[in-house]
Amino acid sequence: MSNSLTCRVLVGEKVDYFLSSELFFRGLRDAKNIYFFDEELDFILKNFVNTQLVNNLPSNVTGEDVILITKKEDLLKTFPLKNYCFYNLQHFLNNGPLAGVRVLIPRAEVDEKRECGRFGAIGIEVPLLKITYIPDERILQLDFSAYDWLIFTSAHGVEGFFFNLNYFNVSLENFIGKIAVVGEKTAKALKKYGLTADFSPQKFTAKDLALELTTSGMIQKGVIVIQGNLGRPELLEILARNNIPTKKLVVYENAPNVDIKPFLNGLLKANLIDVLFFTSPSTFNNFYQFIGDENLAKNLPHFAIGPTTFEAFLQKDIRRKYFSSEHTLEGLWQTLKNHWQGE
Repeated sequence: MSNSLTCRVLVGEKVDYFLSSELFFRGLRDAKNIYFFDEELDFILKNFVNTQLVNNLPSNVTGEDVILITKKEDLLKTFPLKNYCFYNLQHFLNNGPLAGVRVLIPRAEVDEKRECGRFGAIGIEVPLLKITYIPDERILQLDFSAYDWLIFTSAHGVEGFFFNLNYFNVSLENFIGKIAVVGEKTAKALKKYGLTADFSPQKFTAKDLALELTTSGMIQKGVIVIQGNLGRPELLEILARNNIPTKKLVVYENAPNVDIKPFLNGLLKANLIDVLFFTSPSTFNNFYQFIGDENLAKNLPHFAIGPTTFEAFLQKDIRRKYFSSEHTLEGLWQTLKNHWQGE
């Protein structure tokens, strides 16, 4: 076994320490192989394709692997690894009103730099979507001075738009209009590029943005709408009904992340999920396309980030469904906390 290898070694004297740790679930999701010595863990880990119950570590352990330790004597088996990251999971246990609650969070990307749970809950990030920024040649034909609004419906739209400006070497210097966004996350993405949103609807939906803008009389010339390939049509339909000149750019693609299917199904088969969060209709639809047995999920509480996602729940016989009045991930956590505490 090479001394130059680096891998993560997670140590927990109790199985519950693993099941209450975001570090464990990140490893389960991302590791090439997970090696463990304790048969007590096998009833959980047998549901995942990247786990192996072993007596001794193989000689080809790499930095892409994770080792799970429950007994002190098994620590001796890691000694050939000279370079490794050692984590005592007892030091990573969370406290709070949602302590011990495991919440599935579907995202297009994951954040390894911080805990994603709130109020003591264990957040398990499951990227159900892959985002790819794509060039849209229609940007070359745009005369930005002919429009007085740019509309962004998501943070990915912001990133994709500036990807296109760079890709085609297009400047925004002729645009002297204003910017409308859906949601705080989208406004925050704009600030990365030195821009500030001038307008955001009271309810963070594209439909509400279109309704408020068109009834306010603030549009004098026309708008440019920046969306992804799965952008909902309501915004464009409302603009068209009000005879507002509109150009659409499609600057990113949303595609199902089929690589996550084994991890997702393993979580459900092992009963490791207590609550489901959904941040868009596409995450909800992909979730149910990916799972082998819908009955593993239908009885779990479903929380939607807003009314548009909540509408998708009506496609299925979801018995326990809720949505956040504040259409942000933080709002979802607060809604879950209130529900859990019976408020």
